[in-house]
Amino acid sequence: MLKIKQLGNSALVVEFRQQIDLKTNKKVYLLETLIKEKNVNGIKFFIPAFASLTVGFDPNQISYFVLSEFIKALAKNNIDAIEKEMNSVVVHSVPVCYDEEFAPDIKEVLKQTGLTQKEIIDLHTSVEYTILMTGFLPGFVYLGKLPSELKCKRKEVPATKVMTGSVGLAGSQTGIYPFESPGGWQIIGRTPVQTLQLTHKDQFPFHGGDKVKFVPISREEFEYGVNS
Repeated sequence: MLKIKQLGNSALVVEFRQQIDLKTNKKVYLLETLIKEKNVNGIKFFIPAFASLTVGFDPNQISYFVLSEFIKALAKNNIDAIEKEMNSVVVHSVPVCYDEEFAPDIKEVLKQTGLTQKEIIDLHTSVEYTILMTGFLPGFVYLGKLPSELKCKRKEVPATKVMTGSVGLAGSQTGIYPFESPGGWQIIGRTPVQTLQLTHKDQFPFHGGDKVKFVPISREEFEYGVNS
């Protein structure tokens, strides 16, 4: 069951259940895709989140009432297609080098979790994660749900420079930094895979609802991946 609320005079939010629920999260992205396929005049942007979808619009081209009723009808009339899509998924295999050179925060993670580095790697690579949403940086993917044993607090003081491809932990999520930037997640490894590909037609190869499986690799394999 979804609810639609107005946000000012030029946006609305479609709300699903307010929790990190993987099925609900996938419905958010499926609904976004359905709306985009209709090419509705006046829609300006979409902001998908864990359990909601914000839609920006030009009130001079389409009203809140017309757009909200359109979205309700679209969701209702396509329930069968949505349920069918729930059973299909894209899985990305993402190689990660967990060597200490690429894991500047591993000691802090060892301290917070009480685990060994091998146990951390084994746990981190044991799960098939779901992309819950993208942002705060273009191409940054929020992945859930992290094994409870790996839950870590964010850094009290964010790092001024986190390297491209860094894989981090924060709360019940793990994520991948698309390019060098400041950041507050606990970094435990790095991947040669690019989550933001500006020279490609599809600049964002990772999409909400997709799955990600991390695979441990050696330093040599990492260097090969970067240079290939």
